[in-house]
Amino acid sequence: MEKGNQDSQTSLPVSAKSAFKSLELILHNINHQALPATKALLNDNSQLTNAQKLRLTNLKESLTQIDQLINQTLKTNSTEEFELNIFHDPEVGTRLQVEKVLRALATTTSVTDSQSFYKYCVKTLAELYQCKFAFIGLIQPSGNRVLTHAVWAGDNYANNFEYDLKGTPCADIISFEKELIPTDASKLYPDDELLVNMNVDSYFGAPIISKDKGVIGLISVMNTKPMRPDDWSSPVLSVFAARLAMEIERKEILEDLKELNQSLEKKVAERTERLEFINQELQSFCYSVSHDLRAPVRTIKSFTNILAEEHNDELSVEAQQLLQRITRASTKVDDLIVDILALSNVAQTEMIYSNVKLSQLIENELQILCDSEEKTDKQVTIDQDMKIWGDERLLKILIQNLLSNAWKYTSKTQNARIELGSLQNEKYDMPVFFVRDNGVGFDMAYADKLFKPFQRLHHENDFSGNGVGLATVQRVITRHGGKIWAESEPNKETCFYFTLGENKAIC
Repeated sequence: MEKGNQDSQTSLPVSAKSAFKSLELILHNINHQALPATKALLNDNSQLTNAQKLRLTNLKESLTQIDQLINQTLKTNSTEEFELNIFHDPEVGTRLQVEKVLRALATTTSVTDSQSFYKYCVKTLAELYQCKFAFIGLIQPSGNRVLTHAVWAGDNYANNFEYDLKGTPCADIISFEKELIPTDASKLYPDDELLVNMNVDSYFGAPIISKDKGVIGLISVMNTKPMRPDDWSSPVLSVFAARLAMEIERKEILEDLKELNQSLEKKVAERTERLEFINQELQSFCYSVSHDLRAPVRTIKSFTNILAEEHNDELSVEAQQLLQRITRASTKVDDLIVDILALSNVAQTEMIYSNVKLSQLIENELQILCDSEEKTDKQVTIDQDMKIWGDERLLKILIQNLLSNAWKYTSKTQNARIELGSLQNEKYDMPVFFVRDNGVGFDMAYADKLFKPFQRLHHENDFSGNGVGLATVQRVITRHGGKIWAESEPNKETCFYFTLGENKAIC
């Protein structure tokens, strides 16, 4: 600093001297420490993330701006001038106050309580504009009335009220005809009883504009004294109006979501109740099928067996053939009932999860199939140590159906092969199990029928069955959160793949 400036500091108040010296010290630290360190970090940024680089760049720009502002301040003709500008310039004080209010507004969150935010706005604006009154009003559905949502009057909050727009300055604000009435507001709008009763002399307002609905309300400040515009009056009120529009839209969205959630909860409750009723009906049906329907079917079988055993010699050949057909049909009906009940039980049974040794389940079922034939030349390969987290009883049903399916459709194949194992697939982040055989196969054009009940891809005279087994398999897999699909070619190879959903670590 020049000597003249140093001498002049002795006549300054301590606060001004301290501020002047502080600015010099800050400038020195910025130029010799902060800026060089920031630039060095930016030059050697190999270890920095993109986010860190961005923060450092913003820091550098901020430091540069501060450096320029301080230099400009220190270039004043004297420290007395500095003191005058900083400590006695009312415009500087007002600008600092506005900046403080806008920063507070930008960081204010009202996620839980919009009403508190409205009150914050009217009180802050009344203090900022040094006005007696401030309010936020929203246009009612009729379009010609306004309901206030926060009111500041004098030195405290006032009750909300509703008023007619006709003959008020608010109507001009909403229609964008006016923004500021600096004086004589009560005389200009004599039909506005509230304005006249409050002895309002000056009025300043801004419309609240929704991006979807247009003008939805207004925010206003009023005073009993004249109010003159300046550089910040209009922008600040507009910023508050824009922030209020965002808050109102946010509140409406939350209310819509709340209403939607309530509606969804009601629908879920209704559908749950309906589902429970359907399940009860299904259980009743299953009970009826199991007891009421199977009983007469078994009676038919019993009487046909008695006729065949005790009165066979008395019956003609044609009558004996008819009895045989009755026996086969009743047996098929009984088997079908058993399959339907099994399919129903899979969908209703409670899931009990545990670590299941899948390889052991397969070997057990394979032994049952081998015991059912006096001689078999099928070659069966099983991957060892296959384990899965699931319901063992349902998984046993799955293996029974898939293995017996492969066993049946390789019954007419020479050198029949059946393979059961698992593999890893990039598409699925879990084991994919498979059952592969070289039996009769099927045309993939009809693959959509595979897992539908009572759908068959081969004639009953060629291979027995009711078309329920694969539908049962799919239900077991669906209940485990998995998927099943098949690949096949006629008279070549068939492979069923399946997953069993997300699995816990298998011990």
